[in-house]
Amino acid sequence: MDVKEKALMFAVEAHRGQVRKNEPDKPRIIHPISVGKILEFYGCDDNVVAAGYLHDVVEDTKYTLKDIKDNFGDDIAHLVDVATEPDRTLSWEDRKQYKIDLFKTLPLRDILVPTADKINNIEEIKLCFTRNNNRDFSRFKRGEEAQCWYYKNVYKSLVNGGYENLPMFKRLKEGIAKVFDYKENNHNKKGSIKLNIINAKIKELSNLRELCTLDKPLIVEFIGTPNTGKTAIINSIDTLLKINSFKSSTISNDKVINEQLEHYMSIFNDVILIDKGLGDTLIWAYSLASKKLMNPELTNKFIIENIDYFLNLVDTFIITYGNNQTMLERERKSLKNRGFVTLDNIEEYNNNLMKYGDLIQILRKKDCLTINTDDLSINDISLLVTDKILTKMKTKYLDSFTKKYYR
Repeated sequence: MDVKEKALMFAVEAHRGQVRKNEPDKPRIIHPISVGKILEFYGCDDNVVAAGYLHDVVEDTKYTLKDIKDNFGDDIAHLVDVATEPDRTLSWEDRKQYKIDLFKTLPLRDILVPTADKINNIEEIKLCFTRNNNRDFSRFKRGEEAQCWYYKNVYKSLVNGGYENLPMFKRLKEGIAKVFDYKENNHNKKGSIKLNIINAKIKELSNLRELCTLDKPLIVEFIGTPNTGKTAIINSIDTLLKINSFKSSTISNDKVINEQLEHYMSIFNDVILIDKGLGDTLIWAYSLASKKLMNPELTNKFIIENIDYFLNLVDTFIITYGNNQTMLERERKSLKNRGFVTLDNIEEYNNNLMKYGDLIQILRKKDCLTINTDDLSINDISLLVTDKILTKMKTKYLDSFTKKYYR
């Protein structure tokens, strides 16, 4: 075990049970690991990276600087000490001023950990504000004015030795500017705000993906009334995920769905999107049974045969529906001329779709995302569904992270 791995494991155990103050769904250790990875990204030596993992241990856990020194030696203990705040009985302003004054006097290597710490903090602040569409400083001990004073002055101290052109310090400066040199665009459209939120969630997910891997991809099945735009929505989400470097696969055709799933689960994917899957087959089975064209026992047999699929494989069901007449009008405008898309068939499909939605909620004991598409554009629906998928993926990545470090 090298010093970096030893420091990481020490920090993981030291922060066991702690969560981030303002994001209680995230383990506290995510921040120290992110700081260590920033330092590694910029080519810092092993002791500096190790100190990055350990930089909050003295400040936030039962361990002392002596414990760090006994386990990791004088050099790493010194680097951790530089990053640790002084006497916590001092006021917030006095503690911050102490650091501002200290950083002016230190050599480059000593200020690398504090710089990476500030980078991760300021980027997380920006991400949180965008994700929540709210510049809320109430979660901090001091408000925006005091936070702006601290970050801008600590940056000046960190680059006091002439380091402003080094990539790490440029990144910190850019992060500070994005948070505090903020000018609200009063002409922002609602759609662009929604897209900004989605992009922030994708960035958050990308950060989590760097820390762990999923046991299996997120599997999402789409079910819906004809002309609710399922295929267009799936294509839109698939493209959005791929341009953000997520591996996404789309499969269709209920007759071979299990074989396709087995194939795509055998290769690495973050998300698998299913169009025209077993859910649609079940809806048509309901329809045939209601017309007495299929024995109800066969419908029950279908459910029993595929119960593992519905219960265990699919993580989320997206159900789209719309007014019968509206969906028929869309069919006419599309000029598809599909003979089976009649008013009676759409009405029958919608009736059975609602039964299916109830069934899935009972089987899975969790909500499906059900969307009335009558007054929504494909873009609006895509954003809604993408948000749902990203939320599910975040949960899976956090579960994976916890298993990796705290199993």
